Amino acid sequence: MKKLCTYMYLTGALVLLPHRVFADGVHPAAPAKLTGGTYVFLLFASLLALLAVLLLVRRGKKANNRLLRAGMWLAFAGLVLTGTANAAGVWQSKVDLSIDHIHGMGFSADGERLLLAAHDGLRVYSGGSWSEGNGNKHDYMGFSMTDSGFYASGHPVPGSGLKDPLGLVHSGDEGKSLHMLEFYGEIDFHLVAAGYGSHRIYVYNPAPQAKLKGIGLYYTDNDGQEWAKSRLPGIGGELSAIAVHPEQRDTLAIGTTTGLYLSADGGNTAVAALSGTQITSLAYGRDGTLYAGTYSSGKAGLIRIAGNGGGEATGGVQPAGVKLPLLERDAVAYVAVNPVNTKELAFASFNLQLYRSVDGGAEWKHIGEAGKLQ
Repeated sequence: MKKLCTYMYLTGALVLLPHRVFADGVHPAAPAKLTGGTYVFLLFASLLALLAVLLLVRRGKKANNRLLRAGMWLAFAGLVLTGTANAAGVWQSKVDLSIDHIHGMGFSADGERLLLAAHDGLRVYSGGSWSEGNGNKHDYMGFSMTDSGFYASGHPVPGSGLKDPLGLVHSGDEGKSLHMLEFYGEIDFHLVAAGYGSHRIYVYNPAPQAKLKGIGLYYTDNDGQEWAKSRLPGIGGELSAIAVHPEQRDTLAIGTTTGLYLSADGGNTAVAALSGTQITSLAYGRDGTLYAGTYSSGKAGLIRIAGNGGGEATGGVQPAGVKLPLLERDAVAYVAVNPVNTKELAFASFNLQLYRSVDGGAEWKHIGEAGKLQ
């Protein structure tokens, strides 16, 4: 009986005690704060250990031993119940999911989760509620989702041990690990766009350096090993957004402060699809439909361009307006399309209003207000 009780205690302690979680492949995440449930768990574990010691010391006194064994069973039951509650998150305090910046958004490949790149890590919307994302709270810039995970740039969270800036990174597990592709510790790209299926990556280089000789738009087909520069002739205004067709790597949408341009050859030539309006955001759906956020005369808009959003641009495009909820002194900062169900859309505004639609924009549901996600 004593051996059984000792085995129970050791097994429970090993299985149910919290384990350290590692992020970024190499660097450990900060240790989690102890919750009330952890303290209760440790109390039951200590009680079980104390009773086991007393049972060994007071061997031969049968009446007392029966009471000690009964106490051990009760302590072990409390240990199991508390550990199970801890694993289920019952004891966890409510996490503050408020945000003060958004640097990108996109759906997971299975269409089940909407990921938001905030100033301090990822936020995830799934099943009607928000939660914290995986990994450390890095400040991801140029966040771009694909079928293999996300590409991004930005800055590491202080204390992570990573170089600043991140350069160009990729994560295939929603932030649990990061793969440093190129320019690690050298460049922070604010504009990054990756083809959902093609994985061609476009970046806007803000300053000349050894590998990217000049300022401008560059692209790579091998995760940053080799780069080519887009000529971008006849583009008016300052670059504000870029998006890549999910499969046609040369089909590119370019947004500026004065209009929307479409290219079928990787940005080496382009035609104007919209003029006289500021483009605030761009995103392609898996079916090739292009969505563009606009801002003109103090009014926000969202347009849809069917087809491949660029391949037939020389023949003219017919943008269609998408009904938006009321946005006062605001505009669409980021828009995302579900890769599994292209009728599901989401957008984030500059004033941190978040909306989701499951019918192509006919109706919108408010899922975040002024940065408050719960």
